Amino acid sequence: MKTYAKIGIDNEVVQVATLSDDFSDDAGLQFMKDTTSSDNWLICNENVGKGDTWDKSKNAFIKAQPYPSWTLNADNVWEAPVEKPADKDNWNEDTQNWE
Repeated sequence: MKTYAKIGIDNEVVQVATLSDDFSDDAGLQFMKDTTSSDNWLICNENVGKGDTWDKSKNAFIKAQPYPSWTLNADNVWEAPVEKPADKDNWNEDTQNWE
């Protein structure tokens, strides 16, 4: 499957579509542009979702910020202000801690 993302205002992903592998990357991209009457489509070979953003300077899609306190690291991954312990999975934004 080939995945394509439609970019909207502020480079936010507003739609994601997948096409069969019968399309080449370029043919699929042109198909999406033609069928939606929009030139704002990009090929993406990763797990991109609605609400993510396209950073042209980094040539990368950035996941939506999960919590206001989290910061984006050099690898474009959101990090909590407190390191995640192995036995905790849920972030509590109010207490700024893992539960």
